[in-house]
Amino acid sequence: MKRIIVLFLLVLNLITLTGCDPSSYYYYSYEDLNRNVISIELINYVNNDAVELFEKRDKVKNFDFSKLNVIEVLDNDKNSEFLLEFSKIEFMSVWRHLDSPKGESIKINYKDGSFDVICYYVQFSCQYDKSGNVKNFIGSGGGNQLKELVEEVFYK
Repeated sequence: MKRIIVLFLLVLNLITLTGCDPSSYYYYSYEDLNRNVISIELINYVNNDAVELFEKRDKVKNFDFSKLNVIEVLDNDKNSEFLLEFSKIEFMSVWRHLDSPKGESIKINYKDGSFDVICYYVQFSCQYDKSGNVKNFIGSGGGNQLKELVEEVFYK
């Protein structure tokens, strides 16, 4: 009887361990950022209509510029410092996320007019073209790492 219970627990454990999808991560390259970023903004995206999605990365909405409030633009002399620390953050491709940004976030603007929006209070990070159309949905927000970086660079 003990063997059957041990065998059952072993099989249950194997099913649990192999039943999870492997995590995939997105990383920003400091060199690419430093070469292509023209400005970094602390924004508030007023969006009480954001909806949580599950397994629907293709349902992420385009950026609505009417919901954008720029709180502060980072001084250009601080961009390199910010981008170096920002490039150390791992962004996980999550299954559960919002369909659009919400709340205080970072907006990274590129030379070609495209931009990224990375939230840190909610699960959302996305790359947009210059018109606000979704180019690439990344996934998770920056979380506590990004929040601490923002506090260190913007609020001190």
